[in-house]
Amino acid sequence: MTRKQFGVAIGTFQALQHRAADMWIAAEELMAIVDLAIESMRSAPSVARTRIVSAMRAVANKSGRRVGNDAVQLHGGMGVSEELIVSHSFRRLAAARIEMGADAPPPERIAE
Repeated sequence: MTRKQFGVAIGTFQALQHRAADMWIAAEELMAIVDLAIESMRSAPSVARTRIVSAMRAVANKSGRRVGNDAVQLHGGMGVSEELIVSHSFRRLAAARIEMGADAPPPERIAE
């Protein structure tokens, strides 16, 4: 079933499309830096590798929070119900942020 408001599917609203695009960009940014962090693990430990991993943690924290929160908000009350996978993913993102240390790493670990 497609949810409608004012007689049209809500997915046609420009504001919601822009929000979904922002969420997609945040997810793509995270995947790119995760790939970079994985690739950096093939080299010997170094300051550069530490910075990449610290940056990845910071981006994961920011992107995870943004995508999770926006997904719940876009789905309204259903976003926190057990019926939709959105709530399950939101809780898993929150748990992952805690496991990684929800606070972003200190800027001096990333800065050159």
